[in-house]
Amino acid sequence: MIKAMEYTKETTDRFLNLYRQLEAIRGNNPALFAYYQRKYGHQFEQFRALRNLLSHEEYGGGYPIAISSQIVSSFQRILEQMGLSAYEVSTKRIESLQERSLLSEAFSLFADKGYGYLPILSQKKTVLGVITPQKLISLQSKVEGLPTYKVSSFLPEFSLGSQSKRFHFLRRNAPLYEAEELFLQAGSKRVGLLFLTEHGKEEESLLSLLSVYDVLKKTRKDSEGRSLPLE
Repeated sequence: MIKAMEYTKETTDRFLNLYRQLEAIRGNNPALFAYYQRKYGHQFEQFRALRNLLSHEEYGGGYPIAISSQIVSSFQRILEQMGLSAYEVSTKRIESLQERSLLSEAFSLFADKGYGYLPILSQKKTVLGVITPQKLISLQSKVEGLPTYKVSSFLPEFSLGSQSKRFHFLRRNAPLYEAEELFLQAGSKRVGLLFLTEHGKEEESLLSLLSVYDVLKKTRKDSEGRSLPLE
């Protein structure tokens, strides 16, 4: 059932409070504001125009216009998105392999779980490399009995630099928009996965993973630019 829109003083007051929050973000974090202004430029312009109209009160202290609850809800969703960190959106339950693992485990996980990537972690949980289905298929055409080999036998093949896609490290408290920018980068290699560590250092323990699909779940938009959850 679609919720009916409301036009009340309370919804207008909420809109003005949200606009003050947006102005605070613009003053305190210009880079964050600039990114979302590019992303939601049309909506930001509407919000600004409505705010300008509301700055002139009618005789008697009332507002000259009323803001709908739908506009307030859309505004709220955008601000919530702006406040997200990459870590909040990332996958914390990490399926991984170690150097001593057999490659048969990778074959099974790709077949049963449909993963696109399997990180190889050291005992200290630092990232040693990444196994992909494409890399396994390539190796299988060259190596007989590949599933019986250990991951360590082909570690150079699984190193981050040998992959067809790029892998980046990102600090735990990085805002979500920094992850979005990395996934949107153009180049000969697209970003496949982001590894989150405490300070974004490769030598640090892996805390979580972030894929473009994790980002889309939080930033998918309908035709009017409103952020919607994936079903």
